[in-house]
Amino acid sequence: MARISPEALAKRLIDWGVDTVFGLPSDGVNGITEGLRRHQDKLKFVHVHHEEAAAFMAVAHAKMLPGHPGHGVRYPEPFADYAAFATANGALGTKVTKPGDLRGAIQLAFNHPGPALLDVNVNPAEPPLPDKVNCEQAKNFALGFLRGQGHRAAIATTLLEDPIQQPGERHLCR
Repeated sequence: MARISPEALAKRLIDWGVDTVFGLPSDGVNGITEGLRRHQDKLKFVHVHHEEAAAFMAVAHAKMLPGHPGHGVRYPEPFADYAAFATANGALGTKVTKPGDLRGAIQLAFNHPGPALLDVNVNPAEPPLPDKVNCEQAKNFALGFLRGQGHRAAIATTLLEDPIQQPGERHLCR
């Protein structure tokens, strides 16, 4: 049996690891929408109200995938210098590359009379978690982590340094 184009498109997207498509159905793409519907068990279609919104959503969704699927952040290497961009545009731009320099840079930014930007390099293996993590958050993070994390060892090392406590408790999560 020959496959129709929308069917082939949906299968190809699935083969590439795409799990979500953002779009705006209309008469011109009814066939494609139907192809996506037939594979809704593996391919989710998110109906948007504007094409530009679909593009923004797709980019945000893509940034949540590997390299860092456990916490959805990618850090470019080498690090970009946003401080230089701020300075070039008339603002105070300060690049912080060492943790010990952060306090002074923050003070400098607060004391500056105009716009200021702090560009702080961070450890790519440090997951962006809230300052207090409860047991439920830790369990959900662990489940996401187990699904596939390219930098497991480095991230696990930084996590072991951070105690996980329930609000109002002084012991680690059990």
